[in-house]
Amino acid sequence: MLKLLKKTKAKFMCIIIVMMLAFAPPTLADWRDFPPAFWNYHNAYLDAVSTNNYNEIIRLGNLLSGTFEGFPLNVIRIDNRRTIHSEIARAYEALGRYVEAIPHLQIHSYYSALAGANDAVIIANRRIELYTPVFELYRKTMDQRVNFGAMHEHSRGVKYGFTSDSGVRSNLPGESVILTYIEFGCAEIFGTTRVSLNDARANGLYVLVGLNVPYEVRQIRNIANGAYAQFMAQLVQLLNEYQDVPIFLRFGAEMNTWYNAWERYGVTPDDYIAAFRYVANYIRRYCPHVAMVWSPDATSPFAVDVNKFYPGDDYVDWVGVSLYAQRFKGGRITPHNERHDDWIFFIGDSWCPVIQMREIIELYGDRKPIMITESGVGHFVRGSLNRSETAWAEIALQKMYVYLPMVFPQIKMIVYFDVYRPLEYTDFRITGHSTLPDMYRSLVSSSAFVQANNTRGVHTFRHMENAFSVGRETVEFFGYAHVFRQDVPLVVFSLNGIEVARSSTVGYNVAIDFSRFNVGETVVLTVNVSDGLFIRNYYVTIEDEIKLILHGQRVVTEVPPVIMGIGFTMVPVRIISDLVGADVGWNDALRQVTIGKNGTTLILTIDSSIALVNGIEEELTHPPVLEGGRTLVPVAWIARQFGLQVEWDDSDITARTVSLFYSHLN
Repeated sequence: MLKLLKKTKAKFMCIIIVMMLAFAPPTLADWRDFPPAFWNYHNAYLDAVSTNNYNEIIRLGNLLSGTFEGFPLNVIRIDNRRTIHSEIARAYEALGRYVEAIPHLQIHSYYSALAGANDAVIIANRRIELYTPVFELYRKTMDQRVNFGAMHEHSRGVKYGFTSDSGVRSNLPGESVILTYIEFGCAEIFGTTRVSLNDARANGLYVLVGLNVPYEVRQIRNIANGAYAQFMAQLVQLLNEYQDVPIFLRFGAEMNTWYNAWERYGVTPDDYIAAFRYVANYIRRYCPHVAMVWSPDATSPFAVDVNKFYPGDDYVDWVGVSLYAQRFKGGRITPHNERHDDWIFFIGDSWCPVIQMREIIELYGDRKPIMITESGVGHFVRGSLNRSETAWAEIALQKMYVYLPMVFPQIKMIVYFDVYRPLEYTDFRITGHSTLPDMYRSLVSSSAFVQANNTRGVHTFRHMENAFSVGRETVEFFGYAHVFRQDVPLVVFSLNGIEVARSSTVGYNVAIDFSRFNVGETVVLTVNVSDGLFIRNYYVTIEDEIKLILHGQRVVTEVPPVIMGIGFTMVPVRIISDLVGADVGWNDALRQVTIGKNGTTLILTIDSSIALVNGIEEELTHPPVLEGGRTLVPVAWIARQFGLQVEWDDSDITARTVSLFYSHLN
């Protein structure tokens, strides 16, 4: 990504020149294009612009733009209105009133689109994204939120790891994946990769192999025509020595950042696609245990459509992304006339992992699992600044490892690029850093992350809509908040106007007590972000509830347990894997659920009271049912089949409890 930053400067200067010309004094032939009232404010407005009198730019700019109302559009009027509103937005930015800049950026974007100024549209829309305050509320859930059945895909949670030679790995017992690299065409360096593969085999890890294309566009066309057949045969031989190791192969990553060279060498995205498909077909034919990963950079430069490089669903198992956070570009504070770089490439105050990842999620997250194949937070800036940015990096690391698993359940793996590169302006390596390794370990120890490839007990997050229900209990909530130029804005939570919690930490983990309200009552949960900058109301209905308790810990499911028949508790079948540690399968043709653990196999059929226990028929307390697209099964009967004791407590009719436990653990 870093090499792209210089390349947008010239294009942005062209945009500025066009805008200046658009608002230059009109020629005599143009006088009729301006309303008579325009001249009442024109000179005073130009004086305000030239002296950076921001309040007057706002006041006079709005008056000046308003004089065009009711007049038909033409080139002169379009260019003047888009320029005026660009200046008003700039004035609000200078005053730190970013939300008030949004409507003017929207107007500027609209007229820029009419003028064919596509780059100006991109810049304006990015600023709108960044300036729009957001708060989203979440609860933990043990339901399987997203699963595409891709090769090496796990049911839920995020696996994590480092580059294979990272020093942080020496004290990281829960890691699941390591990253190593091969240069395409260079079989002589397979030895380093072999070390990583042996490490993975010995420690039960996954391996992400970055198959880089060192000469990028100069090399890509020759791959598909078979010029590297010998190398591919050697690569296949290496990978097949490790058929017991789950391997991901990331080919030709960050291709969307090669854009400056594509045209120069007469190479097109179709050439890249042909190369990727060639490699994918070769790997699938000879290495069926290897998953193919297509991995662009998280942000594309101007006029580059990342989707043009996508090889197609049939050739891609996982979609990967390179995602880095840096405080400054080029080792210096960004000059005013280069602010577009910060906006477009999410530098400094513009860095927000959720906004940066949204395009990839929207393009592919409906059908492919996502992994962050390279990531890093810049904690030291070389160059003219030559200073530590540890405090900024700590917040960035928290946002990456808290918000991404919370907001995007499609993201199932994050790998940290822990490599020292002394010639780059930003240092992302955290080995040896005083605080970041411990913070990293703390972040990945949360229940959102998979420990040592074991998904039992791993949570995902349920996004709360504007209306939802809870029981008469204390509920744990989490949140994602974004306010431009506020690292962690203060969020205040109120019930019916009375403050009950507040937080200014990444993740906004708060506990709110609903026990004082009556069943059937609706309560207004108000979230106030940054002292009224953004306010959102949630309407919470207090309902009769059945609690599931496993070994003393509350289990929250997206679809709550329900009572059916004469008092049988039914739960979503996928929760069984966590309640009893069993494997769960589904046969759509037979409408059957299979639940297995330690030699015990249960087969249940929808709407049938007869189940098979290791092939022997038994009568169920209540048949499995389909409810709201989910399969519900009798939790107590299944739990007892696997040796758990079940206790039912209905002493409090508003919070009935089903407790599951192994007797030998008490």
